[in-house]
Formats: sequence, structure tokens, C-alpha cells
Amino acid sequence: TLFPYTTLSDLIDDIAESIDFSSLHYSALKVASATENAELKLQKLKGKMPHDFRLEFETPFGTVAIFSKTTQKQFIYNADNSLLIIDFGNDNVYTGSAGATSSLLNPVSVLIDLGGNDQYGSEDEPAPTTGVGLLGVGLVIDSKGNDMYNGSIYAQGAGLFGVGVLYDREGNDKYKSSLSSQGCGYFGIGLCFDGTGDDEYYIHGSGQGLGG
Repeated sequence: TLFPYTTLSDLIDDIAESIDFSSLHYSALKVASATENAELKLQKLKGKMPHDFRLEFETPFGTVAIFSKTTQKQFIYNADNSLLIIDFGNDNVYTGSAGATSSLLNPVSVLIDLGGNDQYGSEDEPAPTTGVGLLGVGLVIDSKGNDMYNGSIYAQGAGLFGVGVLYDREGNDKYKSSLSSQGCGYFGIGLCFDGTGDDEYYIHGSGQGLGG
């Protein structure tokens, strides 16, 4: 129900008027700066981490999870309600909201993946994924690997009253989503960066550099 609003547009306008966009954008800059610095320093630890190390704990703002290289051929992880995920180079399958804010209690979500051929999200999964800020800040840095990015709506660098960033440094990657993805912002900022590689992009509509 939209009560007490007459239309969806009235509701959206009211939300927009209540958000401190200057503070939102400043917080996104701080998160992005801290994440980039952390990624560069973590790269130096890749060869020093013991195999099969896993640390996971809950905070009031989401789960923190750190994974070193494992002996598993493919590592599957549900990233719902995550504050911070750091992976040291596994071939991962990320399900759920990977690097995406999934609730008001999860205002920041950061994922740093230091290597591996990873798969993010699913075309059949409605959850926002891979660098999406819904009323918050969502950021993903993937350092290297030939990765597959999947999504349905709000994926791969999208912001709705928030800031979402996906930055893939290198690799031959594939991006596929239905709507509102791959650099899309509604009353917010959505950025999708890819450094190098022979990449493929597909979207049904509303994306690849869209603001509304």
C-alpha cells in the first residue's frame, strides 16, 4: 500500500527530500578510498596467508568474512547482509547480495576479491548484487580473473537513493543483467568500471550509463 501517498511518484519525491545527499556522497568517497587502499595492501599478504583460513563474525551492520585460498575447486558463499567480504583468490560463486546493501540495517557492503575466476549473482535471483547501493553504499573490487557477473534488477554498479560501484581491474569478463544495472543511478550514483580485458556486456534495458 502507498498510504498516505496517492501515487508512487509522491512517495519517491518524499524520500528524495528527506535524504542528505551531501553526507551520502561524502560517505561513499570515504568507503571507496578505504577499500582501494585496503585492496592494495591486502595484495601484499596473498602469499603469506595460510591455506584454508576462514574468519567470519556478525556485527550490528552485517557479516564480516575473510577467506584465504582453499583446497576446494569452487567456493560457494551466500553474501546476504554482508558488511565486508575479503577473498584471497579462490574461484568463488557468490550468491545473494554480494557487495550490495540489502536492508536498512546493512547500510554499507564491501567486497574485495583478490583473484580467481568468480561468478556473481544469478539471473533468477531478485536480490541486488555486485556493487549496489540501495539507501546506502555498495562497492565491489575484483582484482583479477575471468569473471561472470549475473543479475536481474539492480546489479553491477547501481544506486537507488545510494551509491553503487563495481570495479573489475582485469580479466576477460562477462556482464549480464535484466534491468537497472551496469552503471545506473536513480536519485543516486551507479558506476561500472572495467580496467582491461576482452569483455562482454548484455542488458535488457535501463543501464550501461543511465541516470533517472
